[in-house]
Amino acid sequence: MKHKQTFSILIWVYRRKTTDKIGTLYARVTVSGIRAEISLSRRINVSSWDDKNSIVKPDCNEATEINEFLDIERGELRQCFYQLRSDNKPITAEAIKLKYLGLEESGGKSLLEAFQYHNDQMKGLVGKNYSLTTYKKCMVTIGKLKRFLTHTYNRTDILLSDLKYKFITDFEYYLRTEHNLSNNSTMGYIKILKKIVKISVNNEWIPKNPFASFVCKIEARERQVLNDSDLEKLKSKKFHSARLEQVRDIFLFSCFTGYAYADVQALTHKHIGIGMDGEKWIFTSRMKTDNRSNFRDAGYLPTARVWSLLNYCFNATYNSCYYFL
Repeated sequence: MKHKQTFSILIWVYRRKTTDKIGTLYARVTVSGIRAEISLSRRINVSSWDDKNSIVKPDCNEATEINEFLDIERGELRQCFYQLRSDNKPITAEAIKLKYLGLEESGGKSLLEAFQYHNDQMKGLVGKNYSLTTYKKCMVTIGKLKRFLTHTYNRTDILLSDLKYKFITDFEYYLRTEHNLSNNSTMGYIKILKKIVKISVNNEWIPKNPFASFVCKIEARERQVLNDSDLEKLKSKKFHSARLEQVRDIFLFSCFTGYAYADVQALTHKHIGIGMDGEKWIFTSRMKTDNRSNFRDAGYLPTARVWSLLNYCFNATYNSCYYFL
């Protein structure tokens, strides 16, 4: 008996928060239980939406115009389904979505597809080649790109072949204005976007890099430096909270070892061993660079007093660190 595919379309309103009064209209295409969602790039007042009938209520000023628009979009989605069936192509919710967005006919890969390809591979390498923090930042970046595409280009995706230099400058402007990000935060997201496009060039998804001439300019930050006296005060400071005592110990440990927070967080008892000198050493690799970092020598710590502080951290901090692991 031949299995019959099921196909349905649902129009609904998406709002980022339950308190939002304005939402974006979405179409949900479902084929045999598997669904794909498409932004229709139209925003309405949530109170004007009729959930039961998936239409704008008649008392809304734009009801007639928006409901006619929705009828047209439903018709186009059905046409995509029938066209795929007529061409004897696999019918999936994603295939209908791509055809509706005009991506299927070109055969080219889209920016978000390339980004998802990158993120999926990175997810499998977390803890090996990448840290969880780096992976999370890439996930945040793709989320910002999706919102940028809707906000600036009124679309849900874009072909890699359609990318122009203006796209990256528009994205920079969007991050600075809509998200009120600093220069360095903005450049951090743009670096990830440039990485995705470079990967696309290397994989021959596009012939050249449209962002090659865009230079990420990082502004130097003036950081306050703690001196020996500051560290001594912090070491002897008495806190009323045990939690703050533990935070202080971890901070001091980072100061005297040069370890970043991610490196300290990853430490376990297995990293502590006895060196050839009979003293305790940390045998580990740095999270970001994977460079070997065995620690015991105080070559860059100039005084015996500072070295004694390191010993204090060695003895006091490990117990505190494990509280968080």
